[in-house]
Amino acid sequence: DKVTLIAEQYVGLNKKVDVLTEKVDNISEDVEVIKMDIEFIKHELKRKVDIDEFSALEKRVAMLESRRG
Repeated sequence: DKVTLIAEQYVGLNKKVDVLTEKVDNISEDVEVIKMDIEFIKHELKRKVDIDEFSALEKRVAMLESRRG
C-alpha cells in the first residue's frame, strides 16, 4: 500500500512538472516574440525624426519658402 501511494504521488508530481514545463516553454516563446517586437520598434524609432528636429526643419522650410515667395 505504501509503495502504491508513493507511486501515485510520483505520477502526480510528474504530471505537475510536465504542466509547468509546458508553461515555461510557452512563456519562453512569448518572450522571444516580445524580443523580436522590441527590436523592430527600436529599428523603426531610429528611422523617425524627433519633434525638435521636425520643428527646426519646419522653420527652415518656412524661411526658404518666404524667400522664394
